[in-house]
Amino acid sequence: MVFSRSRRREAGLTLLELMIVVTIIAVVAAAAAPTIGASFGERRSNETALDIVRLARRGRSEAVGYGRAYLLRFDAGGNGAFELYRGDSNRCNNADWPTVTGGGCTAGNLACRDFVVANHRSTAGQQIVISSEGGASIDFCFEPTGRVLWQRGGGGLFSDRSVGDAAMGGGGMRFQIVRNGGEGVTRRVIVPLGGDARVLL
Repeated sequence: MVFSRSRRREAGLTLLELMIVVTIIAVVAAAAAPTIGASFGERRSNETALDIVRLARRGRSEAVGYGRAYLLRFDAGGNGAFELYRGDSNRCNNADWPTVTGGGCTAGNLACRDFVVANHRSTAGQQIVISSEGGASIDFCFEPTGRVLWQRGGGGLFSDRSVGDAAMGGGGMRFQIVRNGGEGVTRRVIVPLGGDARVLL
């Protein structure tokens, strides 16, 4: 019986081949990282815009369904936030909104139906900011009759007219969702006085 002294080379990678593969993967990952980060930021901006539309449409439909006025409040402070409240009356100007909104959308306030806060979608490197035209805080009120009224910044009577107010030009208020101070695509949402909220192209 004869034993062969030659050994077949076993399949596998040498250390040099493995280092080359790891280097290639690192270069590709470094090149793709900014693009991946930007796409995540764009997705968060888009989701925020869709959340605002969902919130406004919910307020309008629940006002009709429950027979009560609903308040959609935009607070321009910080990075911007929307809060939706169910009123204690079927008329916007008859509801006791200071009591209804007292404490904000905290766990104990049952009148708060939902909210959207820009900071919830922000990350350390991707800041989301919601702003209105003119930078004002504004309240929308949806009545069971289908009427949409508004007032500026939580004071005075609600109105369904936009005459004489440049910010309400075109019969509705436009909101912008931007990230990192204007980086990337700006999303725009309109909440009209006579229709459903929608994302503007």
